[in-house]
Amino acid sequence: MKSDSKITLLSSIKMNKMFFGCLSLRKLNIFKIYFENINMKNFLYKCKGLEEVIFSCVIGNNADISYMFYQCKSLKKVIFSDFIINNITDMSKMLCGCSSLDEVVFFHFKAKNIIYMNNMFEECNSLKK
Repeated sequence: MKSDSKITLLSSIKMNKMFFGCLSLRKLNIFKIYFENINMKNFLYKCKGLEEVIFSCVIGNNADISYMFYQCKSLKKVIFSDFIINNITDMSKMLCGCSSLDEVVFFHFKAKNIIYMNNMFEECNSLKK
């Protein structure tokens, strides 16, 4: 795949709990992927070893990204770079329970028409930036 290639995931794909309880995943980079009408609720739910995530992608049209990083207790850093979200139904509690999270970077972050965003950083007691 060429470095300028893009992956498109469409049409009601369910990726909820895709990495549920993954113990050995330390770092996740998601680049140049277009997600549309997708369920990513609890995508990285309880990934106990996860420390860093970099998202550079587009998510849109009725996507659910609530609880995406729920209870990722070792997660320290999340980078949203060239991250575009449109018409998201739910992104509530997206980083809830990430007690080690101390940095969230938003670089070229665009969001519009988000319905629910409540408690996105609940229990993120180490968050500094």
